[in-house]
Amino acid sequence: MKCERCNGELKNKDAKYHEDIYDCCDVVNPNWMKEWLERMNKNKEPYVSDFVKWSKSVVVCFALLFCGCEWIDEQLTVQDLYNGDDYEIELYMKTEMLDDIYQVDYPNPSSHSYVSVYYQITPPRIHRVFWASPDSFTVIHHGYPITEPIINYSTYSKEDGTGKQMIYLNRSMINKRLSIYGYVSEGEKGEVLVFDVY
Repeated sequence: MKCERCNGELKNKDAKYHEDIYDCCDVVNPNWMKEWLERMNKNKEPYVSDFVKWSKSVVVCFALLFCGCEWIDEQLTVQDLYNGDDYEIELYMKTEMLDDIYQVDYPNPSSHSYVSVYYQITPPRIHRVFWASPDSFTVIHHGYPITEPIINYSTYSKEDGTGKQMIYLNRSMINKRLSIYGYVSEGEKGEVLVFDVY
């Protein structure tokens, strides 16, 4: 049976439409998530608080006082070698796949759970990995709703370039297709990972 909105295949043969609009988006434009993330990060400058600016100046002063200029020169040389465009990232899960989509078995008695996404940075080295997702969840905290993406923040890979991050799941996500995005330079060179929760 095909969805009346996007003409894509339906898992539930009795339904007329996909249960989630993002399933239709995947049929109409498989790259929609990457394009969305690129639009979100376009011309976006990272926020640096006044405290961070101040603390950097204090750190430099203390480093000059206690370590001398040679140590600072060494550190600047290491930082100058960093170029995020020289790195690639591969995302994967340690679960079964069906038609190139990872399949995540939700632990039914649990109200919420986590699943790991693994990654490999090439060439291997310690590197920061940023995370994003259009899929989110909401919790009520002291009477106020708080909505967060299923994956967020950033992680650092090990020296061999490997690492992992946790993805939040809850019962409302069962029988849905979810997506995450991992990238090594903000707004560039990332990879989308799509998975179904059943």
